[in-house]
Amino acid sequence: MNPARPAAGQGRGKWHPSWAASPGWWLRVWLALCLGCAGLIAHGPEHEQIVLLSEQLARRPDDLAARLRRGELLRDHARVGGSNELAAAREDFARVLRKFPRHIPAQLGLARVEADAGEWTNALLRLDRVLAGSNNVAAAHLLRAQLLVKCTRPAEAVAAFDATLRLQNEPRPETFLARARAQLLADPTNLAPARAGLEAGLERLGPVPGLQLLALDLAARAGDFSNALHRLDRLAAESERPETWLNRRGDLLLRSGDSVAARQAWADALAACERLPERVRASGGVRELETELKTKLAGPLAPPVSTPDPAR
Repeated sequence: MNPARPAAGQGRGKWHPSWAASPGWWLRVWLALCLGCAGLIAHGPEHEQIVLLSEQLARRPDDLAARLRRGELLRDHARVGGSNELAAAREDFARVLRKFPRHIPAQLGLARVEADAGEWTNALLRLDRVLAGSNNVAAAHLLRAQLLVKCTRPAEAVAAFDATLRLQNEPRPETFLARARAQLLADPTNLAPARAGLEAGLERLGPVPGLQLLALDLAARAGDFSNALHRLDRLAAESERPETWLNRRGDLLLRSGDSVAARQAWADALAACERLPERVRASGGVRELETELKTKLAGPLAPPVSTPDPAR
């Protein structure tokens, strides 16, 4: 007979659902209530993993791998769900550290929880302890760099990003971009370090559009219009829609002092807009671009140029 269901003839008041007899049922209920506060987004694969890990930890509380994994999943949920999951994640990492105070993955997990909670000073102190001695951990340097930017310490952040990039075998473009922005915050009048850093990123990762765009912008700000136009042309060559790039090319040419070439680029951009299918031209973005281009072409910058035949 199933002990979770009432025997024949017994009162219904003594019935208990089957899940109540399973190990850790109370933990499943608590987590379901916490995660339910986040709405339907909580009921995805991550939620199921959290429930399974909770059952596993109810049977084996000292399973450190399961506790670390649940802590990370709870922290991810906390970004969209609220503070309950963040508190639970904090407790998972803290429990590992009570047993193994120098456990680096748990230290990093707790530092990320503190960062998510806005406790930036605590997180930085924890990361400093992690990096003390010979613990040269790229993830710790990266999180430290991100927090130093938030704490308006960009020069220190640049050094932390440098350490991150030295240690990463496969760095992400976002790290090069973040370092360049920190370099600009540290010294807005000196564009050279940021430009050199972006060039290093492009040499290491290839022509990543995000790196190219910022490198283009910095070249233009530095008055290096030849470099900026070269980068723009490379980006335009990889695009199926030239009109936006042509518009931007005209802007660069105007800034460089070549208003005649600028008007020609804008005229080419307008012609590219006119060649688009009507359903595409009807979109708000294209209509706005056409209006902008016509305004530029109507301005007294230089003698008008002939607009290319749209059928060409």
